[in-house]
Amino acid sequence: GSRPFGSGRSRLGRSGRRGRLDDYLDALKDCLQTAVNSRSREALSLRYTDNASRDRIAGQLEMTPEGVKTLLRRARGALRDCVETKIKQ
Repeated sequence: GSRPFGSGRSRLGRSGRRGRLDDYLDALKDCLQTAVNSRSREALSLRYTDNASRDRIAGQLEMTPEGVKTLLRRARGALRDCVETKIKQ
């Protein structure tokens, strides 16, 4: 399966500097509350915490599977932009 934010290896390098990883995780936690709405958070949680399929998410959120695909893509993009902005600060 794909990961929503990549493995982190390209930015963190093989040393896996704990401080930098913690910065990313802190930024991600904040961005999950500020950069995406509750419906997007629910879809992300279903997909990446519960490993739910698009069909299952669609049923729970009363959407089409294609709508879920778009919602997840936009949510990942918003989170990526938010995290990158916070890390650059």
